Amino acid sequence: MPRCHHTRSLPVAILFAVVTALGIGQGGAMGPCRGSSCDSGGGTTTATISVAANVVSLIGIVTIDDMNFGAVSAIAAGEIVLAADGTVSTTGGASHLAGGQPAQFEISGQPFRDYVLTLPKKTDLTAPGGAKMTVDKFVADQSRTGALDVDGKLLVRLGATLNMSAQQPPGTYTGTFSVTVAQN
Repeated sequence: MPRCHHTRSLPVAILFAVVTALGIGQGGAMGPCRGSSCDSGGGTTTATISVAANVVSLIGIVTIDDMNFGAVSAIAAGEIVLAADGTVSTTGGASHLAGGQPAQFEISGQPFRDYVLTLPKKTDLTAPGGAKMTVDKFVADQSRTGALDVDGKLLVRLGATLNMSAQQPPGTYTGTFSVTVAQN
């Protein structure tokens, strides 16, 4: 049963005696209390109301493994195709000699939260001497839209295609790309 406080212009001892004698707040002469509302017959009434807020974690993304096409060469223009599952194939005069790993990252947030994954269109890799190669045709092993799992996580592997020119100069080519994830 809710507690209602009634205030009048009477000394405290008299107010207590009147409240007790009339049964105010317990369905007595001044009216019943229901819920958090009390009829005090024209006086003032105070009710206590709870307030709450639920702070949720924002969606996030953490890199686990960087993408690496491994050791490659080209005698003629061609492509090194690194699939999201780690398999490698080639076209044209490009050759894959060893290694290679797809990028891997984890999306995290509220369990079952909907997400939208945006992959890059392309990025350039540059060698110390200034030679360039382009990486494009990014592919993920997960849907570009979906929902996080019961733990609020999703592991994604990402492959792409490395475009090589004929007689590509030797060297270590490096670059970066961004993957964006948004919550719905």
